[in-house]
Amino acid sequence: MHKIWQMFSPALVLMALTGFLFVLGFTIHFILLSTAEFNWLAGI
Repeated sequence: MHKIWQMFSPALVLMALTGFLFVLGFTIHFILLSTAEFNWLAGI
């Protein structure tokens, strides 16, 4: 396992993971807001 961390910088991996999770969360929320059932901003 330590050889993997020698290939990649831990700071770069954490920044990439943070960016990926932000994009994933944004995408999930955007998909939910585009549906009528789960759009909590428009009200019912």
